[in-house]
Amino acid sequence: MAFVVPEQLPDTVEVIRQARSSSQQQRKKHKDLYIQHCLDVYGKDWIYTKTGGSSGKPGRPSSWWGKGGKTGTSRTGIFSLYRASLSADKSVGRFFEIDQPFPESPSTALQVEWKDFKFSFGPSKPEPYFVTLTLFDMKKKERISESYQYVHNSELIPELISPKKMTIETSAAATIASIITSNPTGSRVTPKRSPQISHLTPSTTTSSGSAIIRPRVPSFSSAPSSPVLTQRLAPIEKSCTFSVFDVNPSVYLVLRVGRLLRGELRGEPEKELAIFFKQLKKETEAYNKDTDELCASGKRLIQIFGWSAIPVFDDHGKIKLPSQSFPLYAISGHFNDDNLFQLVGNEKELKKQKLIPGDFSIIIKPVDDLSKRHKQQEIQNLELKQDPLLNYTNTLFFYPDSSKLNVKHAGVTIDVKFKEDDSDPNSDGLAACPFVTFLPPHTSTCTSVTYHGKNAHFSDEIKITLPMEMSPLHHLLLTFRSINSKKEEIIGYAVIHLYKDERMIQDGFHTVTILQNLGKNYITSHQECADPSNVQKTSFSFRLRLVSSVYPQDPHHLNFSRSALTSDNLSTAVESIKGLRHINPAMCVTHFPVLFNILFSIICGSQEVLAKESFITLQSLLTSVRQNQLLSYAWYMFDDEEYKYPAHQKICEYWVKSMEEENEVIKHYPISLNWFFFDIIIKSMILKINRSGELNDPKARKTRFSGEDVQLVQSLVNSLMKNQTITTVEQTINLVNFMKDLMLIMDPAVVFVMLEICLNHLTTLSPLSQVLRLTFVRVLSQHSDFLLLCNLDMVDSSNLPSSISTPEFRSKHFLASMVLEVIFDLLKGDRSIRPQVISFLRDLLRKHHLDGQFQDHQKIVTLYFPFVNWILQDIDMLKSIMEDDKSDEKL
Repeated sequence: MAFVVPEQLPDTVEVIRQARSSSQQQRKKHKDLYIQHCLDVYGKDWIYTKTGGSSGKPGRPSSWWGKGGKTGTSRTGIFSLYRASLSADKSVGRFFEIDQPFPESPSTALQVEWKDFKFSFGPSKPEPYFVTLTLFDMKKKERISESYQYVHNSELIPELISPKKMTIETSAAATIASIITSNPTGSRVTPKRSPQISHLTPSTTTSSGSAIIRPRVPSFSSAPSSPVLTQRLAPIEKSCTFSVFDVNPSVYLVLRVGRLLRGELRGEPEKELAIFFKQLKKETEAYNKDTDELCASGKRLIQIFGWSAIPVFDDHGKIKLPSQSFPLYAISGHFNDDNLFQLVGNEKELKKQKLIPGDFSIIIKPVDDLSKRHKQQEIQNLELKQDPLLNYTNTLFFYPDSSKLNVKHAGVTIDVKFKEDDSDPNSDGLAACPFVTFLPPHTSTCTSVTYHGKNAHFSDEIKITLPMEMSPLHHLLLTFRSINSKKEEIIGYAVIHLYKDERMIQDGFHTVTILQNLGKNYITSHQECADPSNVQKTSFSFRLRLVSSVYPQDPHHLNFSRSALTSDNLSTAVESIKGLRHINPAMCVTHFPVLFNILFSIICGSQEVLAKESFITLQSLLTSVRQNQLLSYAWYMFDDEEYKYPAHQKICEYWVKSMEEENEVIKHYPISLNWFFFDIIIKSMILKINRSGELNDPKARKTRFSGEDVQLVQSLVNSLMKNQTITTVEQTINLVNFMKDLMLIMDPAVVFVMLEICLNHLTTLSPLSQVLRLTFVRVLSQHSDFLLLCNLDMVDSSNLPSSISTPEFRSKHFLASMVLEVIFDLLKGDRSIRPQVISFLRDLLRKHHLDGQFQDHQKIVTLYFPFVNWILQDIDMLKSIMEDDKSDEKL
């Protein structure tokens, strides 16, 4: 049947894209293809489709174009334009919307601030104390935040007094370009962190007034968000902000307190303190002079002498007390995380701990005001949460644990350098290790001094900023030094290889052998194993945690990143793509934007066998990602401009092929997620006609897509109806929304054929089928151009049509004919659905009456007149409806 469709429909979409900065265009392509894809995610601006100009158009209310007439951040674009209007109607199924791209998991922000820190005894002149704050989950026995390092009385240390200013760029693309061009090996350090911004930032406008959409910059990004940022010194501010995702009573704020090491370690720390404080009565002047000399000397040997663990939440998830006084326990002997887990919550053991007398209190309060949260120095959360990495980060957390050394009665400290060559063990490392949180990193750092060096235990955290491009020579060089009254001497070395066999070292515990000596070229000359006499019968254990958006830890992800893009062996590449289906779900969520981009690039450009397996793998990964994250990816991040073939063609092709095969992934694929591929197809089609200049030419609607494009979409719809059984309202809504979106960009007559195929597929006598058919026409009628697509202008009010089933009426007014046929058919069916059908018809007529586009209501009446004529011909059904009306006051 030839359908008559209107020649013009309103311009309904506009593509906004911020031009890429010249610095990004000029950046060199990274030699690692996987990292190139990572940089595309973290450096490119997002493409966002929305409705036409912000001023609206004659005959349409401003709300049709956007919330309150505004554009940019409100989602009123081509993607299921009508979900927002339907979301209040619970009868049509589930709907979800996003107010901002990639909404973060809900978390509780805590502002921690020092109140009092005074000893009941001590010198008259203060000395600096080095305080470390860390959030722990005692039940899980793990750290859930990085450590915040604060210096009490920091004004006594010269290098911590003067604040510095940094001039920084706001563009994410420019920042990534800066990282690539100026920090290829990690020698130049870019600003590490920015205030958290958890909302979309329309920071620029075009000449037409449309908002430019830039990627949100979450916490811990390499891309600061303020043009000029004063680097406030953490030691002076005395406050920071932690975030907690899993709020529970087992979350504790653990603090450790240290001081500058004075002279020989003659005993345990609490005895050491007692000796010093006892001597102060006679030697106060000498002690104060010693303090001045230590602060000015630049030596930063620190000994931890006290600790405390403060419970943060009660059983109801509320902060226990805004202001808390806490006990400070003296550290006796070794004290690491394992000791902490054994003591916290064990009241019997805690009573045995010696208390340091004094007044110690801290303020812990929630940060309810998001704007205030942005202004605080925020500490990185290390929980495994269900959020993707959207910005470049490449940070290694190094946790020394214990060592066995051939020394007795001496303190031991470890110098840590991050190095990119092995030419000289005494040369400086890269500037990558901060001494104090938020301050510029140093070329080396050292652990606190631990007593009884033969079996030394450590509790330090060392944060290392890694370069984007790692090499086999990148390593940590550890130098073990003994500290006693006579001298400081080197007692051994250890080398930790960070990048070996084209992969980063894995998270978790590791052990290395301690060497007596290291000469030049100690890695390339294999000094670690060349001379057995150089190897001591000693070892060092440590733990690593990598937080990286470019170097994966999951083995399946790692194999995919190394083989899928570069392998010359087809079978190896196929196996790496299949293996990705077994990725850890949490790791999948963290890296899914990169993984999806790579899979789509393979689908749209590689050999058929790789493309088909990539599509099936993509289907398997969808279930691991939250739907609002998938929605964000489709609306804002997806872009097929650089692919060999348009994504809508290849998705249709391989989706059809996958349904024709017996595959376990296909069997378990939930068809409720079809909407994701529908949205990707629609966006790809929009981008195609935008590139060809046909997007804003409604007259070109019939010629925008080739016969091949149309055939692919039709084949997809036919295959979906043949191979997938629609059983829920949600699945029906997703399908109809796809049809509605297609009508906005391609020839509606083609879509009418597909609509009829879909509706015929739902036509059975079962009660479920009746509900789904009603849902189908109900969602379809919500199309804002429904009357326009019904060719209302072609209605002749002087010539009332007699039936909706005549070929003339059906060809001219297909949508109205389809809707009225379903309504009449359902009224003749099961009585239980009649109230819903009549309510739908009433709401539809009311909607038409209130539609400001069309003032000629007589034409609307004429359009629906065949239904009145039709129902009057079936008197028995009319009587049945009237009886229902008497028994149901709602009708």
